Amino acid sequence: MNELREWYKANGICVSCGQENAVQGQTKCFRCREKAREANRRNYAKHREERSEKNRQYDKKRTASLRAQGICTRCGRRKPETGRARCAWCNARSRREHDKRRKDTLPRCMLGDGEHCSICGKPVNGTKLCPRCLANAQRTIKIARQHIQTGWQYEPFVFGERCGR
Repeated sequence: MNELREWYKANGICVSCGQENAVQGQTKCFRCREKAREANRRNYAKHREERSEKNRQYDKKRTASLRAQGICTRCGRRKPETGRARCAWCNARSRREHDKRRKDTLPRCMLGDGEHCSICGKPVNGTKLCPRCLANAQRTIKIARQHIQTGWQYEPFVFGERCGR
């Protein structure tokens, strides 16, 4: 079987089904790759809880082990600050990351003020939307207008009654 697989591989034929040409630079055809991708996706979803529990247990063990050794629980290299679990370098790094994230996000009430896009918060010059968000909004409005099938223009108005109910 191994010889046949090697022959398929050498001649650019799918090693899984043996029926179609393999995708260039790969060993399987498009259909077999798609089947494998879908099987992997199902398997990933099926065992997700188990994997995340394993990861949590591993993290707990690692943290406990590093604490017992008197080493930083984040990087595992330096001695932690007194009364802390992390070293000074990791604490400073966490602080910088947190400050950067906090500075990059604006409160929702400040968006759309003429200086920031009301959707993504990027800086703009006197408008409510940045060019990218404006293009997306215009595209979606155009699509929505093409698909309008109901409304006051299309159905007779009857005072005091709901149409279609």
